[in-house]
Amino acid sequence: MKKYFLVSILIGAFFLSAAYSQELSKLEMKEINKQLKDLKKQGYKEFAGDYTMKLQLINFYKKKGEEDDRGNKKYLTATGVAVGQTQPAAQALAIETAKGTLAGYITNEINIKINNKVVNNQLNTKDAESLTKLVSGGTNQIIAEMSYVRPGFLAYRTIEGNKMEVTANLYYSQFEANEAAKKALANKARKEMEDEADELIDEINDLLKR
Repeated sequence: MKKYFLVSILIGAFFLSAAYSQELSKLEMKEINKQLKDLKKQGYKEFAGDYTMKLQLINFYKKKGEEDDRGNKKYLTATGVAVGQTQPAAQALAIETAKGTLAGYITNEINIKINNKVVNNQLNTKDAESLTKLVSGGTNQIIAEMSYVRPGFLAYRTIEGNKMEVTANLYYSQFEANEAAKKALANKARKEMEDEADELIDEINDLLKR
């Protein structure tokens, strides 16, 4: 019975992989196959019960390419790699590492928009400095506001000392990420920059408007 069950899973995964791969370009499939080859060479494999690494990568690339009705990327993506004594510990740390990268993308985007506003005379230097001060050091608060998201790709390998190394690729809604940043920075402004809080919150909401 177990044998037939395993065969059914493999057949299902094959047809899913074939269906998903038809939605990607030849270049994307070439990149996926190259990445898959590198991962296997390094000793990575999927967790028991998960889809194959190839199917996970195909689905992840699909998410990377999705756009909203304005032509903007629908998802932010990031990779986290971590080592732990156990699989759950390494997996949790890899996810948090990737979330930190996502939060870094958001703060970087805000800083770029602040600079653009200054260059275009839409924001004075004093307000720009206050906003930059608010955003800098706000990464941890943003991470705390981001809800848990199941990785789009998850694989592991056993390394020296019988430790587990996990790599996790996350995709996270751009809209939800911006909302988390707005809430986190608003709370930070009210606690640390009370006199300017309302004005700074309005500016942050405007900068993250899509």
